Amino acid sequence: MLIGRLEGKNGAWQRGGRVMADQPTLVPDQDQDMNDGKDWSLTDVEDLTLALKDGGSIEGAAYFLRRGGTIAEVRRKAKELGLISE
Repeated sequence: MLIGRLEGKNGAWQRGGRVMADQPTLVPDQDQDMNDGKDWSLTDVEDLTLALKDGGSIEGAAYFLRRGGTIAEVRRKAKELGLISE
């Protein structure tokens, strides 16, 4: 599994100094999965919504949200919120 933070040249939006871009690039980051298993905050839900609305992937959103180790949980949350239909 790749571990990193997302960076972009033309970031669509930012969170905590990290940039979410249409074409994210993973950069090594030891704390990447620090939010795995944690409750979803309002900010997490808003960021997931924006990431998917802007055409991002579930995997990219999971890494950005620092939930890269629980991509299935991010997919479940996106389904629960009606952001994806798969």
